[in-house]
Amino acid sequence: MRRGIVAFALVGACSDRPSAPPLPEVLVVVDTDLPSPLVASRLRVDLYTEDGTWFDSSDVARPSPNDWPASFGVYSEDDGKERVVKVRLRIYPDGYVRDYRGERFAPWTAPFTPPVGDGTPRLSKDDKDVTPRTEPQPLVTVDRLFALRLSPGNAGARGLPCMVHASAR
Repeated sequence: MRRGIVAFALVGACSDRPSAPPLPEVLVVVDTDLPSPLVASRLRVDLYTEDGTWFDSSDVARPSPNDWPASFGVYSEDDGKERVVKVRLRIYPDGYVRDYRGERFAPWTAPFTPPVGDGTPRLSKDDKDVTPRTEPQPLVTVDRLFALRLSPGNAGARGLPCMVHASAR
């Protein structure tokens, strides 16, 4: 993990720093009207730095319609510097995963050739490779990628595409 950006949790949390100014943070709320658990029974969240370095991943079961919406916070330890975090959300049915082999792209000249992947990017924490072994199958997954700007003194709501809502707290 890169110093300065802290991972997220899919549970609520409160700061234990009552006298310190609030850290730059954004609350992300993920909701869907897809049928659960038939189509929307898992949520995968991957976080990347602005330069594309993968620094955190979480995959949680959401087997009941009552499990939606899901929310998590993304914040920066550095309250004086603006940061951008790229967030990738994937909603998919339980059990529909494939081996992770890195990002896979089909060439335009041969679109029916199965893409192989080069094993990158990799997720590293404390100098250990902790890359998830599997990833959601793309053809049955709702996949969204967006950037969050974590700014000192940021306040107000943020609208994000499709099934996602975020607000600075």
